Amino acid sequence: MLDSGNGRLAELREITFLSVVAVFLGFAGGVIAFLLYHMIGFITNALYYGQLSFAFANPYSAPIIDSPWRFLVILIPAFGGLLVSIMAKYGSRKISGHGEPETIEAILTNRSRIQPKVGILKPISAGVTIGTGGPFGAEGPIIQTGGAVGSVLGQFMDVTTTERKILLASGAGAGMAAILGTPFAAILFVIELLLFEFRARSLIPVAIASAIGGIMHFVLIEPKPLFEVSPSLVGFGPYFGLGGLPLVAVLGVLCGVVGSALTKSLYRLEDVFKKVPVNDFLIPPLGGAIVGVIGFVDPSILGTGYTLIESNLNTQYVANLAVGMGLGLLALLVLKAVAWTVALSTGSSGGTLAPVFMMGGAFGGFVGLLFQAAFPGLGLTASACAVIGMVAVFAAGSRATLASIVFGAEVTGIYTAANVSALVPLAVGCVVADAVALYLIGDETMMTGKLTRKGIRVRQEYEANLLDMILVSEVMAAKPRSVPATMPARELRDLMADIERPEYHMRSFPVVDAAGKVVAVVTRTDLFRDRDALEGKTVRDVGTRNPITVTPDDTIYTALQRMVWKHVGHLPVVDDGGTLVGYLSRGDIHIAWRRKLSEEGIREGRLHIRKPAGDGANGPKTPPG
Repeated sequence: MLDSGNGRLAELREITFLSVVAVFLGFAGGVIAFLLYHMIGFITNALYYGQLSFAFANPYSAPIIDSPWRFLVILIPAFGGLLVSIMAKYGSRKISGHGEPETIEAILTNRSRIQPKVGILKPISAGVTIGTGGPFGAEGPIIQTGGAVGSVLGQFMDVTTTERKILLASGAGAGMAAILGTPFAAILFVIELLLFEFRARSLIPVAIASAIGGIMHFVLIEPKPLFEVSPSLVGFGPYFGLGGLPLVAVLGVLCGVVGSALTKSLYRLEDVFKKVPVNDFLIPPLGGAIVGVIGFVDPSILGTGYTLIESNLNTQYVANLAVGMGLGLLALLVLKAVAWTVALSTGSSGGTLAPVFMMGGAFGGFVGLLFQAAFPGLGLTASACAVIGMVAVFAAGSRATLASIVFGAEVTGIYTAANVSALVPLAVGCVVADAVALYLIGDETMMTGKLTRKGIRVRQEYEANLLDMILVSEVMAAKPRSVPATMPARELRDLMADIERPEYHMRSFPVVDAAGKVVAVVTRTDLFRDRDALEGKTVRDVGTRNPITVTPDDTIYTALQRMVWKHVGHLPVVDDGGTLVGYLSRGDIHIAWRRKLSEEGIREGRLHIRKPAGDGANGPKTPPG
């Protein structure tokens, strides 16, 4: 058994190894993001602009939109859906969807193993879907692809399942940071949705990979935030933004409703398409055709919408444009929502962040126009509401609240020395939206609803492990009954068989030598398994020699791990010299856990302050001096 010093050294070596690999994953995530970003541009240019170019382009700005060939807008997304069907049928069905649920599923059910072909086919399928006009972003596919790179590396290395999970999460964080330019948000997103732990051994590698991936965004993709917003347009009200917080909270409630509605619509529509009497192979092309019809009506819903999101966030919302602009924002919200839910429900491949950001930004801008009209002197601008709405709807749909708050600051660049207060309204909007979503949809989020329907439960609420904060010395039996190593086994068996004896109720005994050091543990099973085998033997002979032990300074969680690992119900507690100082049973651990249950479920009542005797209307009067 390693002592604490050796244990810390082993952990340091593990962190160092994972961090070195994370450096590679950070650069790999940046390269993958660069390739996918320009693959999308190449396909869009070829099909919508009729030119060969890798420059990023938007379908809704193509010359075909204002030409007699506009009807091709219906056919191009359907063609993309057909290609995705072919890749799903002959490659892997795991390329369908937006990437995050598939990555979470690999962690929870497949020991963090992702097939290499998924890492190759996912970005290609996403590039085809988005390049042909699918209403998605590149974030989800990048998460799954970066995670696949980390997972495949972990499958070639001599690592544990947990270490492979950390490598997968590091690759996913690097990819997300690289495509969006949001390293801090990527770290929090990975912690909230992929890691299921908050420890140095996982945080450090993920932070390294995400930081490098974030730098790669500014080096390879563009040297500015993805949705850069002019600080002059973002106002949160007087008193450093505190004056507008009541309205921000109202916006948060509304965004919680919108995010919940989008989540419910997504999975209900998926159920509808499963019942359509059409071959599964034709469902993605059908979804692409429906997206094409919507795009024919409003081309702005096609593609990632990155440029449009930035444009909406930077629009100067003025009074004479309020009515027309408000209707335009509502139309964008509704049409993008329909196109996105249809495309995702039919098995296309693409990310959720960009479409949700577009819908949330449009809704926030619309509500902001109403606030400006009702409270013109408050100083809460529609652009500020658009930024809050963008991330609050995502917070409601994903329940990744901390990541959403930081996304709003990082992806827009509004977190500057002149606008530090931006984090406060962003936090209020996201937290309120998350609370509303918790009430309306519970654990069925955009990221986990697909898994919940498969019977896989994803817990998104974390708390400190109480058993890791209680020492063995607090709950152990401090004066345990032990037996000498020389005691005949038959004698102890006879004592344990006598119902009148206290030994009758004991399950096991620590066995000690003449110096009081633990040399074995003998159980009732050892003594009663074979009566004839006890003849001439001592308790040391029939017991388990050199048993696993704990010290008084070990935690209950450490003790529980050792019990489970060795399939035992009792552990001797020894000091540094191996001398018996206590005995720990599963019942003692139950007592420790009962403390937690009492803290959660027992109300202790109000504080009552007793008045001193003689003080009060009914008490004895103090005689005058």
